[in-house]
Amino acid sequence: MMLDANQHDGPSNSEIVQQCLDPDRQLVGGSLYGNFLVKISDEVVVKFGRGVSLEEAINQKKAFELLDSNIVRVP
Repeated sequence: MMLDANQHDGPSNSEIVQQCLDPDRQLVGGSLYGNFLVKISDEVVVKFGRGVSLEEAINQKKAFELLDSNIVRVP
């Protein structure tokens, strides 16, 4: 699920997808047949894969909207 990329000054959704699919991507976590964590920039890490549920994405988006980013950083 793609969340609103306009909420940050980082790469566009299409740039994120390209970097996630790049065979030379910088993996920072995950497993071969599960979820992946890919470092996109110093500020952006993307989690994707079969195990990422719609509910997880919605919960993270809601936390991002509710919390003060100056106090707590939410993925």
